Amino acid sequence: MSSLLRLLALSSLLLNAAACSGGADDDPGGQGNPDAGSSSETDAGTTGGSDAGESGDVDAGTAGDPDAGSTVDGELGLRSVYGVVNADDDDDTGNPDWFQQPFASDNDLSSLPLPNYPGHTIEFTLSGETQYLRVWNASNQMLLGTDLDDSVTTQVTVPADGSTLRVEFGWYLAKGALSARLVDGSGTTIDTDLIDLWSSPLILNHHLQPSEHVYVVSTPNGGENNVAMVNSYQAVLSANAFTAVPGNQVGFDIWMQDEIEFGTSTGDDGQRMDTVVDSIRDRGLDVMPEAFFSGPEYYVGTWGNANANSYDSFGNLEVSPPVTVNGVEYPFGRAYYGDIGNQGPNGTVGAFLEEQKIQDPFTVNTSWLCVGHIDEVTSWIPDPSSALGYKLLIADVPSAFAALDGTNQSLSGSRYGASGFFNTNDFETDIAFRNENMDIQDDYLTPMTNQFKAATGITDADIIKVPALFEDVGCGMAALIPGTVNLIVADDAQSDTHLFIPKPFIDSLEDVYTSLFPAGSNMHFVDDWFSYHALLGEVHCGTNVERTPLANWWEEALHLVQ
Repeated sequence: MSSLLRLLALSSLLLNAAACSGGADDDPGGQGNPDAGSSSETDAGTTGGSDAGESGDVDAGTAGDPDAGSTVDGELGLRSVYGVVNADDDDDTGNPDWFQQPFASDNDLSSLPLPNYPGHTIEFTLSGETQYLRVWNASNQMLLGTDLDDSVTTQVTVPADGSTLRVEFGWYLAKGALSARLVDGSGTTIDTDLIDLWSSPLILNHHLQPSEHVYVVSTPNGGENNVAMVNSYQAVLSANAFTAVPGNQVGFDIWMQDEIEFGTSTGDDGQRMDTVVDSIRDRGLDVMPEAFFSGPEYYVGTWGNANANSYDSFGNLEVSPPVTVNGVEYPFGRAYYGDIGNQGPNGTVGAFLEEQKIQDPFTVNTSWLCVGHIDEVTSWIPDPSSALGYKLLIADVPSAFAALDGTNQSLSGSRYGASGFFNTNDFETDIAFRNENMDIQDDYLTPMTNQFKAATGITDADIIKVPALFEDVGCGMAALIPGTVNLIVADDAQSDTHLFIPKPFIDSLEDVYTSLFPAGSNMHFVDDWFSYHALLGEVHCGTNVERTPLANWWEEALHLVQ
């Protein structure tokens, strides 16, 4: 995106925080929901460098003596600045902080201490993406930045008691440089420096980060009630870490995962600014981001506009744990989403994620699924005993037939019977069904497994193939057995990790899952059949989780964004 377009986007996004437009039908490909009348999920190189001043040796006899009159190319002791976009509303006035002069409670600016040369003048020159950069003095006067006619160079006299400048950023991953020239009273250059100014990219959360808060829409009445799922969360999670949003406040839109995506930005002054990416799907939950997250330490933004399809929902946007691919480390994982070439997430959000670089997105073919979301067939869970600390879960048809053939178990007529299966032998004897599922494995799931290995650097030892069977629901394929991979990873008050998993309603499969998952996993099988599964979704589709960032991007991932 060009600088001009980004500046226009900034103005639009910050002035109209998360104001979606549209209201298009979210059904994939215009297909109708096979469960008519229900709320189905078919909504479906920087200009400078911090070491730039080290090209010459600092003369030990003169570098600390500003009056020595020697021109020394060295370090002034200025530090590079790694901050966050100042897009939240710390004074809670409804006006994003970037459009205000700094105030006492504005905690998203980064400090830049001046070197200890009282009475001397430092000439600062700003370069790079100056439209997203501002430098303020201790009196909140802008010295350099986007709003000044002459925003390139300024001079600062260092006070006797020292002083600290402050740097403000107006966009994600804004890059600039600040060159400094220290001069004495006669105008002689004593020392120079060149430092980086970077704002954090938007970093999307992955499942292995500690959970802070879990959200579900509560629908206790009617045939689609999710009381069982809400109770499962409440039995494990502390009251201040779980919110059941009343369904009548959000139009009984139960697809919490699809509406919002959580990400974080952090800075080296301890700043943390959470971003809530609000989908363009524009259904009942569209009111939630602003209602729950506007104000200090949050920015609610929407990338894109109308004409949403199922691929724009954020069940179709996931992130791997940290991976290394062909020697390149991705400490914040890699983002990925379902895309079929001419149809995928809105081009604006896709381009934005590409611009962030730090999670280097890749796409997967999910066109064969009715809903088309990548969380239907893949997920990640922690495994402390493995070398990487986690496993990829991926749906696998042969594993299901191997687990069920010959078991001759009765199935609930109110569940699988609706699809014509009353016992597990039906799966074995229905040749057309078996062939269709094996074709899915050969045509889609096996290539997908290979793609994940190539894109994330994992091996077969890092993958758990989870039994899965699919049925044609008219608009494509959907899970026949509740999709086990569509689960939630969350932590209790003691920081113990728990897995909330769709209940398969085939007793022997719970034992199979228990044997497949890492030893010691705290597994909770959740009844989501009528509330989510029958509507073409599962536990993950109906849940969203805020998580804690685990690493400093400027220490771990500069190689990805330079």
